Amino acid sequence: MLLVVRKVIASACGIDIHVKPGWDYSFFASPYHAHREFSAVDIYQSHDFGDAALSPVEGIVSGVKEYDSPTPGKETLPEYLTFVKKGEYVARMMHYKPSVNEGTNVGVGDRIGELITNGFFTYWTDPGIHLEIRSCGNLMRARGGIELKPVFSKKNDAPNETIHGVVTHSCPRNTTVELSKPAVCLVDGSQAVLDGNLMLDYAGMFGQFPRHGIVYFSGIQIGKVTRTGSYMTQFAAEGLTFHANGRELAGASFVSHGRIMKLLPKKYGATMYEPGEEVELLITKAATQLGL
Repeated sequence: MLLVVRKVIASACGIDIHVKPGWDYSFFASPYHAHREFSAVDIYQSHDFGDAALSPVEGIVSGVKEYDSPTPGKETLPEYLTFVKKGEYVARMMHYKPSVNEGTNVGVGDRIGELITNGFFTYWTDPGIHLEIRSCGNLMRARGGIELKPVFSKKNDAPNETIHGVVTHSCPRNTTVELSKPAVCLVDGSQAVLDGNLMLDYAGMFGQFPRHGIVYFSGIQIGKVTRTGSYMTQFAAEGLTFHANGRELAGASFVSHGRIMKLLPKKYGATMYEPGEEVELLITKAATQLGL
């Protein structure tokens, strides 16, 4: 019997959400509304669209739905919802073309479809599954996901003085960097691990922190706390500029409990780094934030 190595990253209502080695994940790297309600996670399983989508949950497929996704300026692209039921609740998943049907029994790691792109994606977004936990009576609305409880350690490393790591993968969309230490910030003197895209109008942290708390990372103020959930906290990211090894970037995103950093180019294919290259990210305040 093969040993299946996996871990639980979050749960809600008796449904555990798993990742396997090589999968990255984020609760706040997307502007999709459910992330702002602490009720969604994106699981990045591959660097290539068209690769297999593997189930992060176990249960019985209770339905599959196809619809058109918004695609400004382009032809409409299809999107799909798959519902996997366990007990009285359902894992609602999207961003892949399902290969399973109603009644299929799936386990963690089982192939459930093919990873796709559509109008929800920006040019830097990696292939991945968007997942929410829903009650059986609330499957289709954009709002209404159940708050996720992430699995994380409350004991954090010291805050980052520098943001340094080694490139593990690079493509025209973005560059993946394994950090030498997790991305740890300070919130009014307390430590927290970052999650999310610092060029969006919001990002997140694991743990509860008071509203209006000041967030410092790598020696500068990067935002203020705007919303606190039961297990995670959001903050408004301020105008920031990003450079890595002297090259300007559109932004940076922190995933997989702050262990992985994604460097986002100014445009598709504009800034690529070589696997094995050591990089250091420099975050500064944008000129408008400095009153210039």
